[in-house]
Amino acid sequence: MPRLSAPLLVVGAFAILSLGTVAGAVLVPTAAPQSIASTVRPTSVQATEITTTDEQTATLRVTARPAQKLSSRAVGTITADDCQPGSTVASGSAGPTVNDAVLVHLATSQPLWRDLSVGDTGADVRSLQAELSRLGQPVEVDGRFGAGTLRAVSRMAETAGASDARSWSTLPFARFIWLPAASVVIASCDTGMGQEVAAQGPVATLPQGVSEAVLTPLPDDVMAGDRVVVADGLTIPVDAAGRITSAADLERLAASQAYLRYRGSSSDSGPNGSEAAGPDGSASKPGMSVQYRLAQPTTVFSVPAAAVYATTGSTGCVVDEGHARAVTIVGSQLGETFVVPRDGSRIGSISLDTRKAPRC
Repeated sequence: MPRLSAPLLVVGAFAILSLGTVAGAVLVPTAAPQSIASTVRPTSVQATEITTTDEQTATLRVTARPAQKLSSRAVGTITADDCQPGSTVASGSAGPTVNDAVLVHLATSQPLWRDLSVGDTGADVRSLQAELSRLGQPVEVDGRFGAGTLRAVSRMAETAGASDARSWSTLPFARFIWLPAASVVIASCDTGMGQEVAAQGPVATLPQGVSEAVLTPLPDDVMAGDRVVVADGLTIPVDAAGRITSAADLERLAASQAYLRYRGSSSDSGPNGSEAAGPDGSASKPGMSVQYRLAQPTTVFSVPAAAVYATTGSTGCVVDEGHARAVTIVGSQLGETFVVPRDGSRIGSISLDTRKAPRC
């Protein structure tokens, strides 16, 4: 067998080593960059508890009420009168004195229209009893004018300054001046000492007020619950239709700085207080900007949208700590769904895999 020369052996050895190096470079795996390395997807996530009032900006459409007169049913001469423009008059307080008989302000949902005797019944009696009760008089609101109601109204009138009220055997409705709210601000006084007053004669004028206020349009993507509107710190309840229903609350709105500023900017309001309309019949003046929110804060839980399953309308299910839970869906935002447990309890760890989850 021929022997290989030393130079060839060296060259051969070098070639074999080189081939091994190349093979090693090809066969030995390298670690993938961190940016493309596979990640382990979480199977659950902790629900986030949120306290919210679900506050939204809304528009309150306001209809102004013309200036209103306070009228006396008494006939005679004004013998005393403390009326002052800008003063506040409250239900249950004294009004002007006619022929030395003190008249009493009274805010009832239905104005008194007749003398009331024991045994009389009706809506006017019920509204009288409701106001007497609000003023702190112990009276049953049953719509029947009994001896207890007579005593209650006599005590209230006597406290106001009608010294003869204790002797009343019936309620003399001419001794009362009806107020449209529990308290009102006087714009001007229409009578004075020594002047004659006729039946239904005006004794004072109230400023322009508000006859109606309603959210237009009514926000529709809101959480359920009692709601209020807020403007410059003034908070007023509204019903499910977004309407202010209380006459007293309409008076509060009319006296608020927010409404006065709004009126000041409403140069296009008509003489009756309604907003002027444009050529196409639409209102040319937008309503008041208010905040529309829940009357009381509520707690909701934020969970990934994928964690909610078996949804029907505003209801659905989540798997909480391995157990299916019924929830009410109250909103959503950016891939998160806001839910409230139907049983009122808290939510903890939520499963993200609902493929085999049971119905709740």
